[in-house]
Amino acid sequence: MRVQQILSVLLIHSTGYQTAQSSPYMRTIIVSTTFNVGDTNLLICQHCLLSTGGATRAKLVKFSKPPYLSGSTHADFEVTASEFGFVTIEQICRIRTICGPLEVHRSEYKNDQPIVLQSRVSRSILCLVSHATTTKCRDCLKEASDSPFLGNFRTSSVQLRNLFTLHILFTAKEAEYIVQSCSASLACIGTMVELQGNVCRFLVPENVSPDITWKVTNGLPWSGPTGTDGFKNLQAKYQSGTLKHLCLKVPKQGLQAATRCMYLLAERIDGLVIMLHKGLKEEHVNIIGFQVDSSSADSITVCGKKMLTVDQTICNELNAHQFDTTPISNQISVLKSQKAQMEQANVKIEYTSECVWTRHDPEIGKCTSCLGRLGISEESILPLSQSTSLTLLATNFEKAKLASCINAGNKKRTDLQCEHFVFVPNFMCEYDLTQPEQTFSSQEQQQGTRYPVAFDTVGSSSNPRNFSSGYLASSISHQQSLQLFGKQIKLEPPVTMVSMKAPKASDCAASLALEYTVLMISIKKQYVWMLYDREEPLSAEGCTNLHMCHRLQQDVHMLRAVSAEDVIRNL
Repeated sequence: MRVQQILSVLLIHSTGYQTAQSSPYMRTIIVSTTFNVGDTNLLICQHCLLSTGGATRAKLVKFSKPPYLSGSTHADFEVTASEFGFVTIEQICRIRTICGPLEVHRSEYKNDQPIVLQSRVSRSILCLVSHATTTKCRDCLKEASDSPFLGNFRTSSVQLRNLFTLHILFTAKEAEYIVQSCSASLACIGTMVELQGNVCRFLVPENVSPDITWKVTNGLPWSGPTGTDGFKNLQAKYQSGTLKHLCLKVPKQGLQAATRCMYLLAERIDGLVIMLHKGLKEEHVNIIGFQVDSSSADSITVCGKKMLTVDQTICNELNAHQFDTTPISNQISVLKSQKAQMEQANVKIEYTSECVWTRHDPEIGKCTSCLGRLGISEESILPLSQSTSLTLLATNFEKAKLASCINAGNKKRTDLQCEHFVFVPNFMCEYDLTQPEQTFSSQEQQQGTRYPVAFDTVGSSSNPRNFSSGYLASSISHQQSLQLFGKQIKLEPPVTMVSMKAPKASDCAASLALEYTVLMISIKKQYVWMLYDREEPLSAEGCTNLHMCHRLQQDVHMLRAVSAEDVIRNL
């Protein structure tokens, strides 16, 4: 399967570039992959789609097993993501040890929503480099910087043998604060350094700043913790000088071959080679460097293939697809100082509920103690598993204070208290308050098998569980669509609560998470909230005594699904 790989040769110069557009809308597309058993597995692939690609939904809809333990396996995932997410999936998840060769089945569509800023706050272009590729890190960078969008470009240079990520932010905040915040909360692991702003300036679509006065950071570069020689050398090289920028077309090749050739090209030009990856048509790269010009670039041969200089507008249009334009998630994942909280008053984030999902160290006591110091009672903290819980906040609680429990300032994991908070619909806390913790007798310690699920409609007399009639009544709706970003979109299937009485609840939950869209899991009380609208029985490997108890129509489109790999690793 061929994927467009554009090695964007950045030889940055002062010429302008054409307007490009990027749509923030989420779309649902089938992503197909074929891999050899032993190289990868379905769980790792699904986890990449969600945790790296930034998809909000990724469920297995088709799977063909090879007749023997070796051989090719074909799988189809139904994936919901922004165009940025699908581009990221093509760039990162497509390697052999993750998803293997994959194809995003795009249909023709038109991007009609340009990137537009609504604020007149003076912002700088902030250019950071790191090895981080996770959605968690990208969300943290946007949250810490208050940046309306975040550019992510997969880049190669002679200073670092492995691909790294070049992040572009638009912010009034200092690089040191942003990097320290996301490092302390462990959202971004490893080294992160700042490059001179002009390195990133020419990767920004022209229409990104119609109402903003931009300034380029020219101060001393700031280096994150545990800096490496490679990052330091990269930082030093691009501290000053006039850069040039070219767009090259390269022959089609597999992702791993393209990665090797990117490094060889970076070595040849002594510059940066930036991958632009979208669709199945052609392959290109951006090049940034000091010495390269179009005449010399046309004579470059790398990996036995000749590079061709093409019109810069081609790379400019593709650059826009490297920007995440989705809203900042409804979460708190950054330790904020008092100064930062005061600065955020101009940004004013409205958290949508009083129910908070928390990930924390397995020793929940440290997180609970910190929440207690904020005035949250221990009875309001509802454990879901060893490392997750729900917390029901008082209506007058100042939610921004939760940030103080992310980390006490020490970057060691032993001192980490609460990792991050995600605001979820109130009915999830309300329901959990009514449920007892599940226990099992010796007779019930049986192997998991596939069992059909009986369904009780909401309010049925056969349903012994009843939670707040207020939340329940407000959750049921006949509305078929809603306004999102100025467009009508269809509502997702109803949110269904499924109880599972199983001795190994995590195995059952992982099976459900692979084949369905699971949004919330309680291992202790053995239930999941998932999207499901069918009347026929539900089944999953490793599950016993499944039972659908409630079905609600709730707007949960921005709540990211849980991956099966995450269930096994962290719950």
